[in-house]
Amino acid sequence: MYYLTECLITRDEPQYLPEHLYKGVQAGVEHFYIYDNQSQTPTSEYLKNYPEFLGKCTIEVFNTTMNSQLDCYAKFVQDHRQETKWCIFIDTDEMIEGDLTRLCKENENFLSLRIHQILHGANGLAFNDPTKTLSERFGGHILSLKRMVKICVQMEYLEKQYPHHAYLNNKALAVQKYNWLKDIYQDNQCTLHHYFYRSFEEWLQKILRGNVNSRLGPYVEEFLWENTIPDADRDYLLNKYGLTLNDRMKYARN
Repeated sequence: MYYLTECLITRDEPQYLPEHLYKGVQAGVEHFYIYDNQSQTPTSEYLKNYPEFLGKCTIEVFNTTMNSQLDCYAKFVQDHRQETKWCIFIDTDEMIEGDLTRLCKENENFLSLRIHQILHGANGLAFNDPTKTLSERFGGHILSLKRMVKICVQMEYLEKQYPHHAYLNNKALAVQKYNWLKDIYQDNQCTLHHYFYRSFEEWLQKILRGNVNSRLGPYVEEFLWENTIPDADRDYLLNKYGLTLNDRMKYARN
């Protein structure tokens, strides 16, 4: 049985995956359950270039539904809940920095940890640069307007997992020695960084790739509200990807 694992659903994000896995291993994640949501290059094929991760990953192909992320988490809970004590549910563009294992061990009297993220913007970059990691490109631009959290939960008590919260076993909540949730606003030894926007080009690619949630996704304008890039670069990229300032996220490839 693992002490700490991660559940991840991904689609066409190989550029960010090696950094994500490296950070996770350094933070104490022992195994990654990766659900590949119809990537054009299968994640299992891509990771053959990184043999150091192959023994640490269980990769399953997961077909798109209108509630892909919720269905993916439900399948993970059904199939693997007995294999790990703790599991963190995060995305490919979210990186754990520090010692998450320590954080879990210090808080075993809590059923789940709600970890508040540090969100990073585009750092003035319009174009994708696949030769550098997310933390190299965007670590200097921290957003203050958004607040997001992710959940690390003791699987024994998990009933149903959502992207930003969890339903826990009601019987377990009745046991007074347990507290159901602890907020982690800041921890000097463990931080969750979310490279939310990245460059404008990557934001447009994200829109074309589609969201994994059934709810409406962000507008193109949202990027421009919180990130400044040259107007000429903006117009060039919108034309390149055939999008306008009014395009919403789509949920399936055309």
